[in-house]
Amino acid sequence: MKYDLVILGATSAALGIASEAGDRYHILILNSTSMVAYEFINAYKPGTGWEKEPESIPARTIREELLSENILCTGNGRSTHIYSAGSVFCKAFRALKADILLETGLVSVKEKDGGYELSVYCIGGFQTIYADCIIDTTEREIGIRNKSLNCLLVNRDQSELFPSIFPEGAEFYPDGDETVNSAVMRYPVTNDTTLYQARHQLIGYWARRPEDMKNWKIAAVGLCFDVTPSIGYRKISKTHFLLPSAWQVNPLIAMDVGFALGRSAGI
Repeated sequence: MKYDLVILGATSAALGIASEAGDRYHILILNSTSMVAYEFINAYKPGTGWEKEPESIPARTIREELLSENILCTGNGRSTHIYSAGSVFCKAFRALKADILLETGLVSVKEKDGGYELSVYCIGGFQTIYADCIIDTTEREIGIRNKSLNCLLVNRDQSELFPSIFPEGAEFYPDGDETVNSAVMRYPVTNDTTLYQARHQLIGYWARRPEDMKNWKIAAVGLCFDVTPSIGYRKISKTHFLLPSAWQVNPLIAMDVGFALGRSAGI
């Protein structure tokens, strides 16, 4: 298979890139799992800067859908249930003018004949893909500064406010929502900690929580890590770009940044 552009990672930034460049280039998006926009949604990453109006039309469209479904609530930056936005982003990815291969791992990338040769594998076996340009929206080539495993905390008692003094060892982001009494907890781990190890550490930490937080239960744990990449952008060459989506403060900003790169990148 031959493509003008291969985007690594079905991230929010990838959505922005493909939204802008899909009419001009033959695009393939490769993702190792079945999760799209996972760096925010499946990582339970709270995000910041939600009050900022997106610049690109695709990001504005997503924002309007998030508002209409009460996933994003105006007037309160903390009232954001981004972990509930999977269907919104799946719909946007399906509407792209691009091929998408989910649950497809990348084995290697080699320069060849002025372009790139990618070896990938999926349930059907190994394949070779050729591309003129590569944009990596993951942290694969960049590396990360730090990471955390996040989870969703809920309380059946709607009147019970989240404690104003948080226990040490984690960060807490109360949603401040009138409908769902919930909060996101970010539990930091070392960069070499596996997801299996982090889950056990998180559960053990919460089992030892203070008495005044006993009514707050873990409803769900992130399916991947919330990571902070080492840098936000790097141009390796005129046909090879690194744009880790998780660097951005929220998925809408990541879409804007991807949209801008999709417009400027010459293939």
